[in-house]
Amino acid sequence: MRDADHGPSILLAQAAESLAADPEVRFIRAIGNPDAPVLLVLETSPAHAEVLRRRFGRDLEIEEDQII
Repeated sequence: MRDADHGPSILLAQAAESLAADPEVRFIRAIGNPDAPVLLVLETSPAHAEVLRRRFGRDLEIEEDQII
């Protein structure tokens, strides 16, 4: 999950705080400043990821894992 404009974000920090309480989300790590991270690495089901897309709308970008 990242800020839609790809920059540091207080919104992303607030989302991280909210998602920490979500039992369907496993927090892996945050990248960037802890007060304004630029990327959150989370684990959740594809169905719950869709719920999060609707919840956060265009403010946050939610991406599936990419196989490398």
